[in-house]
Amino acid sequence: MNRLTILIATIFISVCAMAQQKAYIRFNDGRAIECSIEDIKEIGFEKQEGEIIVEQKEALYPVPAMTYVDMNLSVKWATCNIGASKPSETGYFFGWGELTPQMYKQYNWASYLKEFGAEIQSADDCGTAKDPMKEYILGGIEYERSNDIGAVEFDMAHERLGGYWKMPSKREVEELMKMCDWEWMSEGNSEYDGVAGWKVISDNGFSVQSIFFPAVGYYEEGEHQGNGSGYYWTATPSKDNKHEAIMFQFDGSSKQLSGSERYRGFVLRPVYTDVLLWNSDDDED
Repeated sequence: MNRLTILIATIFISVCAMAQQKAYIRFNDGRAIECSIEDIKEIGFEKQEGEIIVEQKEALYPVPAMTYVDMNLSVKWATCNIGASKPSETGYFFGWGELTPQMYKQYNWASYLKEFGAEIQSADDCGTAKDPMKEYILGGIEYERSNDIGAVEFDMAHERLGGYWKMPSKREVEELMKMCDWEWMSEGNSEYDGVAGWKVISDNGFSVQSIFFPAVGYYEEGEHQGNGSGYYWTATPSKDNKHEAIMFQFDGSSKQLSGSERYRGFVLRPVYTDVLLWNSDDDED
């Protein structure tokens, strides 16, 4: 197969995955294969004899281009979750520091950070040699500034969207909570396709701007939980527990920042900065 054929096949499977969560491959002789994308670990193609090209799992989870809104804050906020194409859509679920969604949606310690070769089996393994993120969760007085994973190799927003995008820090979420007006949109509302969540409103001096956080729950142990509530990762690790990171959690009556087990599958809302950000991989491009 040449690269064009590989590209067509990858796009074909990606489209099928987005639309129906199934992949279909049809051969010239009429044979066809159908499977769930949950059963696919990777896709391999033979370019030349003895040479196999492996398409990474990211091809099954394309990230639409992001737009942002200027809320007159220190960063600009994306209008959608990672993986979503409009504000009311869920997007993808990630463990803290993971770059791709878990295909089987286990979201437990045994499945956590496997793409980085983690050997974590319980909370006790966090911060040890089994934990690829150990250097970012050591804590301390300046833990938010020195250990924040924004714009490092574990920041999915930065890795997939580029140099000005990153995961929001705890402080940036606090700023959004304090400086903007929040309006709860009930299930069935006409503005956001009937999806419940918080509409965040700000006057940036030129116009009134808003973004929407859908209440889409989370994944844990293969189960979708927390219907009617929202769970969003920040880039900030917990100051007290190496097995936790800071999340933004809400329902129709409350909003808070608190620690949560890093393996849980939460959604992610990126932010856009005015300063170009780098990580070690950027220098190789």
